[in-house]
Amino acid sequence: MTARYDTIIIGGGLAGVTSAYTLAKAGQSVLLLEAKDGLAQGASYANGGMVTPSMPDPWNGPGVGKHLFQSLFDPTSPMKLRPKAIPGLTRWGLAFLRNSVPARHRHAIEANYALADYSAQLTHTLAQEMLSDAPIYDSGVLKVFEDEVSFQSQLANAKLLGSRGLKYHVLSPQEVIEREPVLGGAQTNLRHGIYYSSDLSGDAHLFTNALGQRATDLSVEICRQSPVMSFVIQHGRVVGVKTAHQQYLADHIVLAAGAHTPALARKAGLYFPIKPAKGYSVTLAMHGWNQRPTIPIVDDAMHAAVTPLGDYLRVVGTAEFTGFDPKISQDRIDNLLALFKRLYPDLERSADTTSASSWAGFRPMSADGIPFIGRTKRSGLWVNAGHGHLGWTMAMGSAALLTDAVLGKTPAIDMAPYAPVR
Repeated sequence: MTARYDTIIIGGGLAGVTSAYTLAKAGQSVLLLEAKDGLAQGASYANGGMVTPSMPDPWNGPGVGKHLFQSLFDPTSPMKLRPKAIPGLTRWGLAFLRNSVPARHRHAIEANYALADYSAQLTHTLAQEMLSDAPIYDSGVLKVFEDEVSFQSQLANAKLLGSRGLKYHVLSPQEVIEREPVLGGAQTNLRHGIYYSSDLSGDAHLFTNALGQRATDLSVEICRQSPVMSFVIQHGRVVGVKTAHQQYLADHIVLAAGAHTPALARKAGLYFPIKPAKGYSVTLAMHGWNQRPTIPIVDDAMHAAVTPLGDYLRVVGTAEFTGFDPKISQDRIDNLLALFKRLYPDLERSADTTSASSWAGFRPMSADGIPFIGRTKRSGLWVNAGHGHLGWTMAMGSAALLTDAVLGKTPAIDMAPYAPVR
């Protein structure tokens, strides 16, 4: 007998697990299908560990085309385009560049901030219930600048979003060091800092698994190692899915598979302009260190961050367009370790970089920098994907919007900017 549910979620990362939890809490019977053998094994595994409504600006800002071209010849470029990926990026890439004009980029910033701010509030509330399972730190995030032009650009964004509720504080170099004393020895030409007091940090992998357990407690059924092979379509409507061993039926099917969402969508005849932007991280154990960083630092020059996570320190950054190549490039890891050395030269002697854990994952980057949330053109099929570098930041809010849409309720914020058909 074929099992039946109210909703089937495809994908066991942040988007999928938060969607399953939120729908189940609203009374839905939910099945979550994950292709791998555990939750949060993709982009949610060892990411930046930050919830940052302060950073809603997509990576396709004005002038991105020039930067991508230059990156072909610069191994240290924060955003790196590999030549072999170019043929597969043509359609998406043209849209990516079209949306880099100032007016469209500003629209994306505003839309992303509305969702990110709403989501961060939900995450903070949930964190109070989950502290023992997955600690979330409310120490804020500090962005540092060596370049006046970059600082003024980010300050303009902060002022724009400040009128919408963003809390930020401009800091002098001395105030930056007072906020994070371990930066006192930084080998940088520190000019400015902006401190975002409402941003959060934590281990997204722990959070996703802890929330997965909460979802199970709400009777969500989670099937691991269950990749979806095809959809069951009747009279033009998606009514179920098939895995290698089972067929499942549901009123609603939700695509929440991150960068793999477009491949699944094609099985239902749909196109989503989402491409994988490969990000890297290095995680260092802080055992035995005399000093420990206490606050996440974002280095604007490298578009990278260093996040304290309890007894560990994670250095994360870069966006590499190289398709789904899983290879960890040593030059990208070296870039991150160089950032660690520049920011914390006094800690380098304590750090055992030889035993550091290196990781790479595929962020789902939409062409316009805004996620897709809601009903697709194919009846019965929904989507919650395309969050780029803001996966954890937007996860709870996106799940709440999806749940409201599925249940026919009025959402807390306008869903129009995130419409799958736009």
